[in-house]
Amino acid sequence: MAKVKNVIVFLTFSVTLTMMIPENVNAQNRDTKAYDEGVVINGVKWATRNVGAPGSTFVPLPQNYGGLYNWKEAQNACPCDWRLPTIEEIESLFDAGSQWTTLNGINGYIFGIDNTIFIPAAGYSHPFDSPMNVGLMGVYQSSSVSRFDSSHACRLIFSENDVSSHCGTGSTNEFSVRCVAK
Repeated sequence: MAKVKNVIVFLTFSVTLTMMIPENVNAQNRDTKAYDEGVVINGVKWATRNVGAPGSTFVPLPQNYGGLYNWKEAQNACPCDWRLPTIEEIESLFDAGSQWTTLNGINGYIFGIDNTIFIPAAGYSHPFDSPMNVGLMGVYQSSSVSRFDSSHACRLIFSENDVSSHCGTGSTNEFSVRCVAK
């Protein structure tokens, strides 16, 4: 009779799990850079934070400035399920009420009364230049262009004493992005 040797074999394998997180799961359990609960103001669901890295992340806190994007870059800056607001959606914030304020030492505007968002005065930049007017002014991209000249991009512009929308030249200048839900 032949002798049988005991052989132990170790198998190594990996498993990739994909999880779908239901809408009612607490946001603390999600990747906060890729997810935002959003706040509905005048029928528009606004992200509560600015875009950080283009196309994938929000900044960690509402008072963080985020990245600055020229108009072309801004068109694809919002994370999945979010997009740039139209100028009409931006102007709907004016009807919701606004107040210049400071959040954790950062100047900006609070928009809304019952549901609110804080939008920091993140400044702006010319191409290859350092950010300017940080803490004094906020300029935010929209998906809209002027009805009179399609080379003029439209934006939200604010400072301590004024909140307005503006369509003008400067599509290569870099401004902040605050997204709305698709």
